[in-house]
Amino acid sequence: MKLNNPQSSQTSRLLSSLFGGLEILLVAALLMFGLIIVQGWEIEPATGKPAFDSPLPSPTPGIVLVKETPTPGPDPVLDLTFTHEPIYLSLGNGGSYPVGTVANVSNEDILRFEGTDFVMVFDGSDVGLSSIDLDALTLVDADTFLMSFNDPITLSLGSVDDSDILQFDATSLGNTTTGNFSWFFDGSDVDLTLDSEDVDGIDLLPDGQLLISTSGGVSVSGLSAEDEDALSFTPTAYGENTGGSWAIYFDGSDIGLADTSDEDVDGLGVSTSGSIYLTALGSFSVTGIAGEDEGVFVCIPTNLGSDTACAFSSALSFDGAMWGLSINDVDAIETLP
Repeated sequence: MKLNNPQSSQTSRLLSSLFGGLEILLVAALLMFGLIIVQGWEIEPATGKPAFDSPLPSPTPGIVLVKETPTPGPDPVLDLTFTHEPIYLSLGNGGSYPVGTVANVSNEDILRFEGTDFVMVFDGSDVGLSSIDLDALTLVDADTFLMSFNDPITLSLGSVDDSDILQFDATSLGNTTTGNFSWFFDGSDVDLTLDSEDVDGIDLLPDGQLLISTSGGVSVSGLSAEDEDALSFTPTAYGENTGGSWAIYFDGSDIGLADTSDEDVDGLGVSTSGSIYLTALGSFSVTGIAGEDEGVFVCIPTNLGSDTACAFSSALSFDGAMWGLSINDVDAIETLP
């Protein structure tokens, strides 16, 4: 219905005489149940969509706005829930190809994925890394990366082996990357001297311990490990003269990662909650989940060391096949928060 105030006095007197004030009760009831809205002097049928002075912003990608069930009292509160942890990753394939909306990606680059698309974070070709596979990475802070490479390389600081780890301090990141390299970890100082001891996965824990996986069998300071394992390195010194001690951090054979050579762990990252994010050289299958080399899977450890035990998440944290990466290999990762 629509009652216009300037011409309503005669109608109101008639309604009042016929219904003894029921008009007012009817309007109040309709207002209570949200069936009409008041605009100026007019009463009009509601459209079903509330009017706002300013429109609500569109949800940010990767965030779901969850509205709590209304209860009497204060207005309901919006609960912001993240649906995807950001992942930094590097890929194994060389050449130049698009990933999501990012053009000209190669295996010396670092991308960031937050659930809806990718962003170029580190363009390795800008800093002398063309045609070299960046196969291990971790973040120290927003503009400092640690990284290792699949093959030896010569840079301004000298010859770098595939068992070494460099620190990159950025002055600019993204499509125009600039900054400086320095030594972080010299593998030959702490027994990483064989071809099989190529560092292919790293993470730096808050207490300063460095986690390392290797491309093959490794023997250091009286202990040995395989390509599905991760070692922890407790430093006495980092840099060009590295020193410290080793221990087993993660034994992949304890949790089903030694069945085939494809189950070489070639990427790892530990979240603040302690979950271990992993990638494999090829196809993998563990309790509750299987995947390919473009997928990231998650171990929630119940025990670490030489007697490792995990409960695996039943879903991949990242499935590269959904982004056209089924013929590629995610061979380096870092997870946040």
